[in-house]
Amino acid sequence: MTTLEKLLTNIWYTEKNHDLNPAYFFLSFSALLYSAAIRLRNLFYDHGLLGQAGLRCPVISVGNLSVGGTGKTPMVIHLAGLMAGWGLKPAVLSRGYRGGSGKKVNVVSDGRSILSGPGDGGDEPFLIAGRLPAVPVLTGPRRSVTGEYALSHFGIDIVILDDGFQHRSLQRDLDIVLLDSRLPLGNGRLIPRGPLREPFSSLKRADLIVLTRAVTGEKTPFESRLAEELPATPVFKSCHSPRRLTEGRENSRPLSDLAGRKIYAFAGVARPDSFRESIESLQGTIVGFRVFPDHHRYRSEDFAELEKEARSLGADLVLTTEKDGVKLTPHGEFASRVWILGIELEIIEEAERFETVIRKKLGV
Repeated sequence: MTTLEKLLTNIWYTEKNHDLNPAYFFLSFSALLYSAAIRLRNLFYDHGLLGQAGLRCPVISVGNLSVGGTGKTPMVIHLAGLMAGWGLKPAVLSRGYRGGSGKKVNVVSDGRSILSGPGDGGDEPFLIAGRLPAVPVLTGPRRSVTGEYALSHFGIDIVILDDGFQHRSLQRDLDIVLLDSRLPLGNGRLIPRGPLREPFSSLKRADLIVLTRAVTGEKTPFESRLAEELPATPVFKSCHSPRRLTEGRENSRPLSDLAGRKIYAFAGVARPDSFRESIESLQGTIVGFRVFPDHHRYRSEDFAELEKEARSLGADLVLTTEKDGVKLTPHGEFASRVWILGIELEIIEEAERFETVIRKKLGV
């Protein structure tokens, strides 16, 4: 992680009182400006002063209130699987963060073949396309444009917006907001003083809230707050469970192969601690753990350093996340030696009710 990222993480996710440190006055002032801008924007949308485009099919938005790391991509994959199981034909629309295409419409997958790599389409859309081979995945700055393209070219009948809660220029029929159950609001401050993209009050727009990385049977004070302040909004819990392990991109291995192994792990994701916890849950012994910035673009020099350090620590294998794994393809020799751990999102406690609520709100 960069020095700036470490600083912001320390500020955003600790209970320490930083307000007396002059270095944080600038962040607080910037947060005030950001707050004014986001509240004004939402006010304009709420009163119809800013227009919203519509699509000729139901639209589901999956988003969050904070910066990264809540599990949007696993939820999108989970929802698309549900839709397909109900006989629907979904498409996934994403902004394609860090994708280099620059096109108004970039087809990552047409539902038959993957047509764009992570460099053009972005890490998450490429990952989604790989996990959902029969689902079209498109990226572009305007979801109304990519949505119309999907409707015209691929015969879809429902759209899922990846990271769409703040993308209010497109009407949606269902807004699902994800919050990390362990740190749902961070320090409760807006960017850049905290991790929040919008204030807590914006959750009034949500049709459904999912607390990710939750524990079965455990109720947190934040759940009580949600029940008190948003009594009409259904709240569900989910967890992220390891489901796939591959040696390289193709060689599938049982999850039990990590048990007792000395593992050198690396990750460029928003919440690397979750990856660490997944390894530990599979009884792997972590001898080294390297953290890169989220959406890091790996270079050959990075891999040389990783393998050198792994050897020096006596690691049996090098392991990374599925999101990082999609970026290793251009580095064939290294990619063939790296093991990749994939996770899936699972609704816990009330999975049937979760589906029932969605179907009722969408009328499907």
